[in-house]
Amino acid sequence: MFMGLAILIVAAALHVAWIGRLARDRGRSIVMWILVGLTAGGLGLRLGLYVAGRAVDSDGTFVGLLGTMTPLPLTLGGMLVVALVLYWLPTHVALRREWKVSSPKTGEGMLVIERGAIQLRWDGHTDTIERAQLRSAVADGECMRLTWTGGEVLLMPMMSPQTRDGRIRQSELLSRLLAPSTEDQNAISPQ
Repeated sequence: MFMGLAILIVAAALHVAWIGRLARDRGRSIVMWILVGLTAGGLGLRLGLYVAGRAVDSDGTFVGLLGTMTPLPLTLGGMLVVALVLYWLPTHVALRREWKVSSPKTGEGMLVIERGAIQLRWDGHTDTIERAQLRSAVADGECMRLTWTGGEVLLMPMMSPQTRDGRIRQSELLSRLLAPSTEDQNAISPQ
Protein backbone atom coordinates (compact mmCIF):
# COMPACT_ATOMS: atom_id res chain seq x y z
CA MET A 1 0.00 0.00 0.00
CA PHE A 2 2.66 2.51 1.06
CA MET A 3 4.96 1.47 -1.80
CA GLY A 4 2.18 2.07 -4.31
CA LEU A 5 1.42 5.47 -2.79
CA ALA A 6 5.12 6.41 -2.91
CA ILE A 7 5.34 5.37 -6.58
CA LEU A 8 2.23 7.42 -7.37
CA ILE A 9 3.61 10.52 -5.63
CA VAL A 10 7.02 10.28 -7.33
CA ALA A 11 5.49 9.64 -10.76
CA ALA A 12 3.05 12.55 -10.34
CA ALA A 13 5.88 14.85 -9.23
CA LEU A 14 7.89 13.92 -12.33
CA HIS A 15 4.88 14.66 -14.52
CA VAL A 16 4.38 18.03 -12.80
CA ALA A 17 8.04 18.90 -13.46
CA TRP A 18 7.66 17.82 -17.09
CA ILE A 19 4.52 19.97 -17.52
CA GLY A 20 6.30 22.95 -15.94
CA ARG A 21 9.31 22.60 -18.26
CA LEU A 22 7.06 22.27 -21.32
CA ALA A 23 5.11 25.37 -20.26
CA ARG A 24 8.34 27.35 -19.83
CA ASP A 25 9.71 26.18 -23.19
CA ARG A 26 6.44 27.06 -24.96
CA GLY A 27 6.26 30.54 -23.41
CA ARG A 28 3.14 29.64 -21.42
CA SER A 29 2.20 30.28 -17.80
CA ILE A 30 4.03 27.68 -15.72
CA VAL A 31 1.74 28.02 -12.69
CA MET A 32 -1.45 27.79 -14.74
CA TRP A 33 -0.35 24.69 -16.64
CA ILE A 34 0.90 22.97 -13.48
CA LEU A 35 -2.51 23.63 -11.90
CA VAL A 36 -4.24 22.21 -14.98
CA GLY A 37 -1.98 19.14 -14.79
CA LEU A 38 -2.63 18.66 -11.08
CA THR A 39 -6.38 19.02 -11.66
CA ALA A 40 -6.30 16.41 -14.44
CA GLY A 41 -4.22 14.12 -12.23
CA GLY A 42 -6.60 14.65 -9.31
CA LEU A 43 -9.61 13.81 -11.46
CA GLY A 44 -7.82 10.69 -12.72
CA LEU A 45 -6.96 9.69 -9.14
CA ARG A 46 -10.53 10.19 -8.03
CA LEU A 47 -11.83 8.06 -10.91
CA GLY A 48 -9.16 5.44 -10.20
CA LEU A 49 -10.12 5.28 -6.53
CA TYR A 50 -13.76 4.90 -7.52
CA VAL A 51 -12.89 2.01 -9.86
CA ALA A 52 -10.67 0.46 -7.17
CA GLY A 53 -13.52 0.66 -4.66
CA ARG A 54 -15.89 -1.02 -7.09
CA ALA A 55 -13.31 -3.70 -7.91
CA VAL A 56 -12.85 -4.61 -4.25
CA ASP A 57 -16.57 -5.30 -4.03
CA SER A 58 -16.48 -7.62 -7.07
CA ASP A 59 -16.30 -11.41 -6.84
CA GLY A 60 -13.51 -12.05 -9.36
CA THR A 61 -9.93 -12.00 -8.07
CA PHE A 62 -8.57 -10.83 -11.43
CA VAL A 63 -11.03 -7.93 -11.62
CA GLY A 64 -10.19 -6.99 -8.05
CA LEU A 65 -6.43 -6.98 -8.80
CA LEU A 66 -6.84 -4.88 -11.96
CA GLY A 67 -9.20 -2.50 -10.21
CA THR A 68 -6.75 -1.78 -7.41
CA MET A 69 -4.08 -0.84 -9.96
CA THR A 70 -6.21 1.75 -11.82
CA PRO A 71 -5.42 4.88 -9.75
CA LEU A 72 -1.82 5.04 -11.04
CA PRO A 73 -2.50 4.91 -14.81
CA LEU A 74 -5.58 7.12 -14.59
CA THR A 75 -3.74 9.75 -12.55
CA LEU A 76 -0.71 9.77 -14.84
CA GLY A 77 -2.90 9.48 -17.95
CA GLY A 78 -4.70 12.72 -17.16
CA MET A 79 -1.40 14.49 -16.61
CA LEU A 80 0.00 12.98 -19.81
CA VAL A 81 -2.93 14.38 -21.80
CA VAL A 82 -2.20 17.86 -20.40
CA ALA A 83 1.50 17.52 -21.32
CA LEU A 84 0.62 16.42 -24.87
CA VAL A 85 -1.79 19.34 -25.35
CA LEU A 86 0.92 21.70 -24.14
CA TYR A 87 3.47 20.06 -26.44
CA TRP A 88 1.21 20.56 -29.47
CA LEU A 89 0.46 24.20 -28.73
CA PRO A 90 2.60 26.67 -30.65
CA THR A 91 5.29 28.59 -28.82
CA HIS A 92 3.91 31.85 -27.45
CA VAL A 93 5.97 35.04 -27.69
CA ALA A 94 4.70 38.13 -25.90
CA LEU A 95 4.30 41.39 -27.79
CA ARG A 96 6.53 44.03 -26.21
CA ARG A 97 8.14 47.37 -26.88
CA GLU A 98 11.61 46.60 -25.50
CA TRP A 99 13.57 43.53 -26.58
CA LYS A 100 16.81 42.23 -25.14
CA VAL A 101 18.97 41.32 -28.15
CA SER A 102 22.46 40.11 -28.94
CA SER A 103 24.64 40.96 -31.92
CA PRO A 104 27.86 39.24 -33.02
CA LYS A 105 29.56 42.63 -33.47
CA THR A 106 28.40 44.64 -30.45
CA GLY A 107 27.30 42.05 -27.89
CA GLU A 108 24.15 42.36 -25.80
CA GLY A 109 21.85 45.35 -25.92
CA MET A 110 18.26 46.50 -26.13
CA LEU A 111 16.05 47.12 -29.15
CA VAL A 112 13.35 49.67 -28.35
CA ILE A 113 10.43 50.08 -30.75
CA GLU A 114 8.92 53.54 -30.88
CA ARG A 115 6.30 54.91 -33.23
CA GLY A 116 8.68 57.01 -35.33
CA ALA A 117 12.02 55.32 -34.71
CA ILE A 118 13.86 52.23 -33.52
CA GLN A 119 16.62 52.49 -30.95
CA LEU A 120 19.46 50.02 -30.57
CA ARG A 121 20.99 50.61 -27.15
CA TRP A 122 24.44 49.14 -26.65
CA ASP A 123 26.98 49.63 -23.87
CA GLY A 124 28.09 53.22 -24.21
CA HIS A 125 26.08 54.28 -27.26
CA THR A 126 22.62 54.29 -28.84
CA ASP A 127 21.81 53.95 -32.54
CA THR A 128 18.54 55.62 -33.53
CA ILE A 129 17.00 54.48 -36.80
CA GLU A 130 14.14 56.54 -38.21
CA ARG A 131 11.30 54.44 -39.66
CA ALA A 132 11.72 56.17 -43.02
CA GLN A 133 15.32 54.87 -43.20
CA LEU A 134 14.35 51.20 -42.77
CA ARG A 135 14.93 49.02 -45.80
CA SER A 136 14.09 45.57 -44.41
CA ALA A 137 13.56 43.49 -41.31
CA VAL A 138 13.83 39.81 -42.18
CA ALA A 139 13.70 36.77 -39.91
CA ASP A 140 16.82 34.65 -40.52
CA GLY A 141 16.37 31.49 -38.47
CA GLU A 142 16.90 32.34 -34.80
CA CYS A 143 18.07 35.84 -35.75
CA MET A 144 16.61 38.90 -37.41
CA ARG A 145 18.48 40.92 -40.03
CA LEU A 146 17.71 44.63 -39.88
CA THR A 147 18.90 46.90 -42.71
CA TRP A 148 18.53 50.65 -43.01
CA THR A 149 20.03 53.45 -45.06
CA GLY A 150 23.11 53.77 -42.80
CA GLY A 151 23.85 50.12 -42.04
CA GLU A 152 22.86 46.59 -41.20
CA VAL A 153 22.79 44.47 -38.05
CA LEU A 154 22.09 40.82 -37.27
CA LEU A 155 20.17 40.50 -33.99
CA MET A 156 19.29 37.45 -31.92
CA PRO A 157 16.32 38.03 -29.60
CA MET A 158 17.16 37.03 -26.02
CA MET A 159 13.70 37.14 -24.39
CA SER A 160 11.82 34.12 -23.11
CA PRO A 161 11.30 31.40 -24.10
CA GLN A 162 15.01 30.74 -24.52
CA THR A 163 14.66 27.80 -26.90
CA ARG A 164 15.39 27.44 -30.59
CA ASP A 165 11.70 27.55 -31.48
CA GLY A 166 11.19 30.48 -29.10
CA ARG A 167 13.95 32.53 -30.73
CA ILE A 168 12.63 31.69 -34.20
CA ARG A 169 9.16 32.91 -33.21
CA GLN A 170 10.68 36.04 -31.60
CA SER A 171 12.60 36.78 -34.81
CA GLU A 172 9.46 36.35 -36.89
CA LEU A 173 7.47 38.65 -34.60
CA LEU A 174 10.23 41.28 -34.58
CA SER A 175 10.47 41.22 -38.38
CA ARG A 176 6.69 41.83 -38.61
CA LEU A 177 6.85 44.62 -36.02
CA LEU A 178 9.75 46.33 -37.76
CA ALA A 179 8.57 45.85 -41.34
CA PRO A 180 8.99 49.09 -43.30
CA SER A 181 5.36 48.98 -44.55
CA THR A 182 3.61 52.07 -43.19
CA GLU A 183 0.06 50.66 -43.42
CA ASP A 184 0.81 47.57 -41.29
CA GLN A 185 3.03 49.50 -38.92
CA ASN A 186 0.24 51.45 -37.24
CA ALA A 187 -1.82 48.25 -36.81
CA ILE A 188 0.82 46.14 -34.97
CA SER A 189 3.14 48.68 -33.44
CA PRO A 190 3.03 48.39 -29.64
CA GLN A 191 1.96 51.49 -27.77
